[in-house]
Amino acid sequence: MITPIIILILLTSPLLFGFIKGQVTRQVINIKEYASIGLGITFVFFAVGHIVKTHGMVEMLPPWVPLRLQLVYATGLLEFAVGIALFTTKYRELAAKLAIVIFIVFFRQIFMQPSTALV
Repeated sequence: MITPIIILILLTSPLLFGFIKGQVTRQVINIKEYASIGLGITFVFFAVGHIVKTHGMVEMLPPWVPLRLQLVYATGLLEFAVGIALFTTKYRELAAKLAIVIFIVFFRQIFMQPSTALV
């Protein structure tokens, strides 16, 4: 169960770095920028997980879901794209909204009973 700790570290480290940088340089930091970097790193971590732990991800899906392997790769690619987009100012807002949607679907999938969960 080290993965949740890794995720928490990935999410918060850029904000901590930005806070320390702001204190040392006596400048106001852009919290949204550092939060986006943390979320972007985390989404890239999620995407790598889809590649490294593909079999485990496939096993999480119900057997009746078609193309489970392809779905795992597709969601990994989506998470990678969102993660990279969070590093850019041009696509940051759209990527943040997509990240929220992905989190809602993900948490609903985890906490619902298997017979009623989303695919």
